[in-house]
Amino acid sequence: MNEDLFIIKASTLKPADEDLNLLRTLAVNGLDWPELYKKAWMHGVTPLMYHTLTKNSLSDILPQDCYADFKSDYYQTAIRNSNLLQIIDRVANKVKKKIILLKGADLTQYLYPSIGIRPMGDIDILVEREDAQLIREQLYEDEDVTKEIFKSSVHKKLIEIMTKEQTARVTHLPAVLYRYGALEIHWHLFGGTDSYYLTKNALNSAFSAKKSNYIYRLSPEFMLLHLCSHLYSHASRVLCLRMFCDINELLRNHESVIDWEVVYENTKSIDFKEKIFTVLLLVRSIFKTPLPEIILKENKLLMECVSLDSLRNGFLPKETALVNNKFSEYIINIKKLKKQSDRLLLLYRTLFPEKEWLEYYYQETNTCKNTENLSARFFFEYLKNKFNSS
Repeated sequence: MNEDLFIIKASTLKPADEDLNLLRTLAVNGLDWPELYKKAWMHGVTPLMYHTLTKNSLSDILPQDCYADFKSDYYQTAIRNSNLLQIIDRVANKVKKKIILLKGADLTQYLYPSIGIRPMGDIDILVEREDAQLIREQLYEDEDVTKEIFKSSVHKKLIEIMTKEQTARVTHLPAVLYRYGALEIHWHLFGGTDSYYLTKNALNSAFSAKKSNYIYRLSPEFMLLHLCSHLYSHASRVLCLRMFCDINELLRNHESVIDWEVVYENTKSIDFKEKIFTVLLLVRSIFKTPLPEIILKENKLLMECVSLDSLRNGFLPKETALVNNKFSEYIINIKKLKKQSDRLLLLYRTLFPEKEWLEYYYQETNTCKNTENLSARFFFEYLKNKFNSS
């Protein structure tokens, strides 16, 4: 599908000359521009495409109204990211402990050349396991932190149980809500009781971001492992191209400094190695990203380039990825509640959250001037998002 091909070729910071020529050819031969924009937006790459097309003097190959949509996404992303990044300094100044930036909080500032290129949903940080809960409690002293709002009282009870347990499945604490967005405090990068040593390796190899005594970054090797592991955790659900773009750009930008022996050493577990290498091969199939022989020699199967529609469905069969299946998560969570009435309420309020929660999370998305039946509108917006991400 030519629209898919156009999106992929324009979703990289430094496209080859042959790819730039291909983009021009595809545009001239005719594309469904509204469909192309819709698909690019769903995959979170419209700001990246805007940057690439503009930087390479290709803005004129798009219809004017379509290019305007890409441009709007880019600047809206820059504004939102700028607001979110304020949280990092507030946290560092408040807790005065080592915090390590994860995913977009790092990539937006240090991998991509502009904060408008890579959309962020929230800020993720990694801290020492024994510091996680204390840091969270400290942050709630900040005047810019809003009160916690739950779908129901039983959801609050479940969160409290999971926080106390800090089980192998729970890798981060409930989000801390600021005026600008949310912060997630992670204490475990990879999940599983037998893999915490990998998180300790990541903590020990992190280096200072230089702008603060307390803000640190993952080494390129552990950022790569983190991004691949995170992507694989979504492998039976919805994936977006942006997740693959992050890995592609990391590999290309740090090609000369990544120590593949370190990567290989930290993927010795057969199960973990299969996950990481599968994601790397998928990135290679999409972007033709160079990979070292140490990876390729253990993977005889060369994957064909996947379509963007197939990514939206995940690349693992639902029935073979129980640990990643949302239904299985609900079952595991339900079992943590001892009372039958609490279990039934959890099921009910997961589908029908309380009015206060709906209004808090969906008020900003409301653009309708008619204020009647807002709760119903919020509820249907919630259902649409829930089923789209299932």
